[in-house]
Amino acid sequence: MQIDKFPFLYIYKHYSGNEIYFAIDRLVQGKCTGGIRVREGIEPGELLDNARLMSKKLAVANIPCGGAKLGVNLKNPREKDTLLSDFGRRISSLLSRNIFIPGVDMSSNPDDVKTLRGCYSGKYYRLTEEINSSFYTAYGVYVYLKIIKKRFFPDSGKLNLAMEGCGKVGSSLLGLLCNDKNFRLKYISDKSGAFKFRDKNDIDFVLKEKSREVWKDLSEILPEKIGSPKDLKYLDIDILIPGAVPEFILPEDIDRIKARAIIPNSNHPFHFEAIPGLKKNNIIFIPEYLPNCAGVFGALLGNLGFNPFYVRYVINKHFNLVFDFIYKEAVSPENIYETAERLIEAKLNTPLWKGGLNNNPVHRLLSRLSDYFNLFPRNIRRRFVTTWYLPHSAMWSWKGTDIDSFKI
Repeated sequence: MQIDKFPFLYIYKHYSGNEIYFAIDRLVQGKCTGGIRVREGIEPGELLDNARLMSKKLAVANIPCGGAKLGVNLKNPREKDTLLSDFGRRISSLLSRNIFIPGVDMSSNPDDVKTLRGCYSGKYYRLTEEINSSFYTAYGVYVYLKIIKKRFFPDSGKLNLAMEGCGKVGSSLLGLLCNDKNFRLKYISDKSGAFKFRDKNDIDFVLKEKSREVWKDLSEILPEKIGSPKDLKYLDIDILIPGAVPEFILPEDIDRIKARAIIPNSNHPFHFEAIPGLKKNNIIFIPEYLPNCAGVFGALLGNLGFNPFYVRYVINKHFNLVFDFIYKEAVSPENIYETAERLIEAKLNTPLWKGGLNNNPVHRLLSRLSDYFNLFPRNIRRRFVTTWYLPHSAMWSWKGTDIDSFKI
């Protein structure tokens, strides 16, 4: 497959009637990565937007790789394996050289990735059910909740939360929050409605049901329904966590939102016209790619063989460094969102992150070394991450002249 310009979109129409949309935002050091999203009715524009968002997540995590996304418009579920296998052969030149590194996303699993890659799985590929990217995405949101609490509400006692969505990420976040004395999750929603938690027994019951192979809607689990999912936005709470519906925060919602902060758990949670209103009303809110990049981060570190305890340590340390850097530039809380956007766009426009077809010999060498990084002894890899990566993880540019602009 030839790729001559970016962003790149390829539409593959299979004889079965199913379609695959393959979007690449950019190549960085000759590589791109992104998950396989499976859903009937998926649109090509959605894939391009999410590939761009993936580039932002990778840039925040300081992982020199471009964003991509593969969408399966699956009309006949029985044809999924054949469809992925045939498309894998179609893009074999990208898979065999690790130019495109696929991962798990909405309604896909490690077996789907292995089917796509086929004989190109390679010795560096270590996709197992043990690496739970949904948990790490939830952990990223949890770290940002703690950051916001410590930075802006240190004397407020226990903060009341409302969370939209209770899928894999939402239920993982629920498990993290239920034992934290700094937060009280009072409300939760899914497609069946918004519900109130009466006590910890309700939370335990939801977690138990969400651990089963077949999930129930919240309407079958919780008795106290308070309205539709959109009603969650207007409750008297401290922090709102959008986690499912794109553009959950609309311009007409602004004056009815009572939350003091919004920490997103979903992609594209804000309608672009809602941004000025949130800022005007002094609501603290951050771009979704800041907490959400933890899913990418955790999957990468897990694939490199690091244990979950160390992965959480790196994510926690990295996120605190990055937030301190952004807040230092923002000066005030209402400017955090716009400052993060400005910084990430500036980073994506530096020579390395602009990407391309990897004609730079230094970039080719670094890319080749990264392929073999997980073959180094674990103590060497860990020493590299702790002593080199983390001290520079808040840097928004790889220019040597910028190294002293941030001090730990």
